[in-house]
Amino acid sequence: MKNLTVVLFFVGSHIAVPCHAGASDGGAATYRMVCASCHEVAAVGAPGLDDRAEWRYRLAQGMDKLYASVREGRCTVYVKELRKDLSDDVIRMAIDYMVSEIR
Repeated sequence: MKNLTVVLFFVGSHIAVPCHAGASDGGAATYRMVCASCHEVAAVGAPGLDDRAEWRYRLAQGMDKLYASVREGRCTVYVKELRKDLSDDVIRMAIDYMVSEIR
């Protein structure tokens, strides 16, 4: 229940925050403003950046699968429905940033 409360807090506080910095900083700002709300606390099945085993498993499936997980996985509602301001390129840069941080 704690994880759900944290997610709802971050979702509510980030819905209206536009994310224009993603293209200029390699995805780090998008990660901090959007992705971290789940990945920092490992909420809703999101692997934390320190969970190297889970990331190895996901990376073994390829980057295309990882990018698709945002459109088809648990990120869909938050990222693709509530954050329509995020382009696919900005989302990819945020994923690339996460991958660079765990390698």
